[in-house]
Amino acid sequence: MAGTCPLFSVLLLAVAAGFGAAQPLDGDLIVSGIDSGHLVALVRPATGLWTTLYRNVASLTFLDTAGMVRHAEDNEDLVLAETRSQWGAKYSEIRGWLTRLDPVTLTTIRLIDFAGEASFALDHDGTWVAAGTHHRYLYPTGTTDSRLAGLRPPATTVYHQVATNEYFAAVAIDRDPGGPVYLLGTSFGGINSVASGCLYGADRHGVVTTILGTLACPFALELDPATGHFVYSGGGAVSLLDKQGAVVKQLAPVDAGAARVNLDGSVWLGAVDPSSRETVVVKLDIASGAVVGVVRLAGTGPSFGGVPRGLEVYGSRRLACNGAGAPGTRVDIRLASRRPGDAHKPYRLACSLARRPALDLGVGDRLGLAPDPLFLLSALGSVPEIFLDFAGTTDAAGQATAAVRIPASFPPNLGVTVFVGGVIYDGGGVRTVTNTHWFLLD
Repeated sequence: MAGTCPLFSVLLLAVAAGFGAAQPLDGDLIVSGIDSGHLVALVRPATGLWTTLYRNVASLTFLDTAGMVRHAEDNEDLVLAETRSQWGAKYSEIRGWLTRLDPVTLTTIRLIDFAGEASFALDHDGTWVAAGTHHRYLYPTGTTDSRLAGLRPPATTVYHQVATNEYFAAVAIDRDPGGPVYLLGTSFGGINSVASGCLYGADRHGVVTTILGTLACPFALELDPATGHFVYSGGGAVSLLDKQGAVVKQLAPVDAGAARVNLDGSVWLGAVDPSSRETVVVKLDIASGAVVGVVRLAGTGPSFGGVPRGLEVYGSRRLACNGAGAPGTRVDIRLASRRPGDAHKPYRLACSLARRPALDLGVGDRLGLAPDPLFLLSALGSVPEIFLDFAGTTDAAGQATAAVRIPASFPPNLGVTVFVGGVIYDGGGVRTVTNTHWFLLD
C-alpha cells in the first residue's frame, strides 16, 4: 500500500501474530504443525489473523513437532498428536504421544505415549483409534526396530508387529458395509511426497488386508460421508479414493498436509502457497473440485515455513455416542453446539442404519442419515421408551443429552452399526445440523 508508514506495518504484523487472548469461536480453524512444525494456532477464517495456542519444545538433540489435531469428546478441548525425533551418536529414534489441550486456558495434559508420525480418530465408544510407528534406526549397523501401534484404546495396547520399515501416517474410520472398519495409510522410509507406501485395512487386532500395495505417502486420509469415498492427499495431489484404493478423481494438483471434511460437501486443506510461500488453508468443493475459499495465515512468509500437519474446525455440530449397545443396556448421546444462539433452542435427534443418501435440509449442511424405517421411528418419536429425550431443548451452554435403550429381547452379537445425528432449530427453521456418529448393536 503506497504511503503506509513503517509503524503501521509493524502494528499490522503484531496483530497478525496474535489477535488477543485465545477465545475460540464457532468456525475458527485450529491449524497445527506450522512454523517448522512446532506451532498450534487458532485462525480466524474471515481475516487470516491467528494467535498461538501451543508451542512445543526443540533442542539440538531432538525435534518436537505438532501433528494431527481433533476435538476431544467434550467438543471443547483438543487432542493433539506430538512427535519427537531424537538423535544420538549411535541412533535416531521417532516416538510420540497424545496431548490434551484446553484452547481457552491453554493448559495441556499428556495423555498417552504410543507412536510417532501419528494419525488418530475418535471411535464410537469414546476411545481413540491411532496409527503410528515407533521407529529406531541404529548406527552404524543400519538395523531398525519399527512397530505399528495400530489401534490403541486408552486401556489397551495392541501392537501388530511388522517386518518392514514403514511409517503409519494416516487413519480413517469407515463404518459402512463393504470394507474394513479402519484404513491405515503408510509410507516407506519417511514422510515426504514421493515416498511409496500402502493402504491397509484393519480391525482392533491389527492389519487384516492390503487394499493397495502402491500408494504415494498419505499426508491425510478423510472419509467423505456423502459419497463413501476418501479424500486422500499424497504424491503431489489431492484425490478421492474408493474403498478399493482406486482414484475416483483428482481434486487438486497440490500437496496438502492436513484435511478436514465439512458437512456441506467441502473439505479444508492445509498447504503452502507455492508463489508467496504463505501458509494457507484452502476450501474445496468435493463434487466439483472448485476452490470455494482461501484463508492466508497473515505473516507466514518464507521465513515462517511449514505445511500444516493438522487441521480442525472449532465448535459447532458436535454429537457423540459413548459405548456399544448390548441387549438390556443404554447408549448415551451427547449434543454440544458451540454456535452462538444455539442455547435454549429445540433439538431433535434420529437414528438410521446407513449414512447415505444423506438428507438435504435446504440449509447447506446435509444430515448424514438415510431415510430408512429406523429413521422414521426415531425422528417421529414413535417409540419414546427406546429413544429417550430425542426431542427437547438445549441448555444455557447449547448442550443436551439423550440415550437409546436397547431392548433386552434383542439377540446378542448382532454387530449392526446404528448411526445418530440431529438438528437444532427455532421458529425460522433449522439452525444447526450435527455430525453423524454411531454405536454398535453388539
